[in-house]
Amino acid sequence: MTITVVVGPPCGGKSSYVREEAKGGDVVVDFDALAAALGSSSPHDAPADIKRVAHAARSAAIETILADDIEADAWIIHSSPKAEWLDRYSEAGAVIKTINPGIDTCLERAATDQRPDWTAAAIERWYADTAEKQPLPRRTKTMLTKNTPAQAVNVKAGPEDGLKEGEFIVYPSTFTKTPDSYGDVVAPGAFLKTIATWKNSGNTLPGLFGHRMDDPDFWVAGATDMGEDEHGWWVKGEFDLDSPKGKQVYRLVKGRRLNQLSFAYDVIDEAGIELEGGQKANELRELKVYEFSFVPVGANQDTSVVAVKSIVDTVVEDIKAGRVLSSKNESELRAAHESIGRVLSALDSTSDEEKANEPDASRQAPEADTPEGEPREASQKSSVDPSALLNAITASLDVEFA
Repeated sequence: MTITVVVGPPCGGKSSYVREEAKGGDVVVDFDALAAALGSSSPHDAPADIKRVAHAARSAAIETILADDIEADAWIIHSSPKAEWLDRYSEAGAVIKTINPGIDTCLERAATDQRPDWTAAAIERWYADTAEKQPLPRRTKTMLTKNTPAQAVNVKAGPEDGLKEGEFIVYPSTFTKTPDSYGDVVAPGAFLKTIATWKNSGNTLPGLFGHRMDDPDFWVAGATDMGEDEHGWWVKGEFDLDSPKGKQVYRLVKGRRLNQLSFAYDVIDEAGIELEGGQKANELRELKVYEFSFVPVGANQDTSVVAVKSIVDTVVEDIKAGRVLSSKNESELRAAHESIGRVLSALDSTSDEEKANEPDASRQAPEADTPEGEPREASQKSSVDPSALLNAITASLDVEFA
């Protein structure tokens, strides 16, 4: 059993973090969720009697966890534990994870979500009493995951990239100084030791789908090389095209229908820093990596699939060598061509004025979130990228040559 105690201010994103990291069957202790289960109709401001019962229920749950009476992993949301609680958590071997997006972000979320009047004061009190003591102690024995979805992904295909069939280049992590939804930034050099360890071991860093370590069918790829550059940690790898799932994930990546990355890691070294403009963040300075994964959902908006050589190149070479399309596949290609033409025509018909009036998803305010002052991530209303849509439609065709 692993115990993770998630610490941070109201509206900091603690519940969001736990929802993303916890697995099915894990025990989650969240005061606001307990209050709701006990009858509170207000997400963040339960009546006094319900609060009293919820506090008792939370204390009993924590005592059971610390007594090591369960086998499942446990997550305890505890905004500002006192010294005696930190001692008990430490004795139990708990991981302390601090979610600290900065006071300005928390206050903005509280106002946007129309939290109770006392929330702003609670946020200011947390930063006055707790933030100055950061970073709180954290054991690093527990493997964490960090999702890194791509924004403006550039998927290149073709021999000009110098890649073989099924190869890819990805950035599972970047060195942007914009904190992710957990308040973390990654420092250049954070991956150098783990890269050297993997290379010296002679083993292959696995590429998975969705962190499914429990099922070998989901080990869909492996790294052939990796390193750091000014942008981040890059991995060059190769999909297992003999595996049905490896082949399918390759098709999804090639067709730009799957372009987000995540990786599993331990924190070896970290520290609180102040960024330009006064924003505080948690800087990850050394990480131990276990795997990287292709995932459908993520949290940082700055990584990408850089290049993937399409199997189509091989098909084109076959055609040049004299192979011909079957009549069935020729019909499918012609139908696809017509469908793509209709889609692009519809996109072209969108007026500049209509495009200008489309909402910018990056500026939309976060929605109200769940328990203990946690905002939901801002909902993303994606605009249509004609080239991405074209690639997605084309990649969805499984055309084989006779």
